[in-house]
Amino acid sequence: MDDADRVNNNQSLIDKANAHKSKRITTSYVATGLCLFCDEPVDPGRRWCDAQCRDDWQSENEED
Repeated sequence: MDDADRVNNNQSLIDKANAHKSKRITTSYVATGLCLFCDEPVDPGRRWCDAQCRDDWQSENEED
């Protein structure tokens, strides 16, 4: 195996990990009109009131 093969293998692993990670943060949680983390009212179509609530929610709901 040469360097190019190792780079390709590493990139493939990174791509698979990123695809898996993006699927872990589920999209099945639908917008309800309330922030999914703190229950504050949010604009239609939004799931969190701000990035901090989104990040906190994702941190608590990540599957390892």
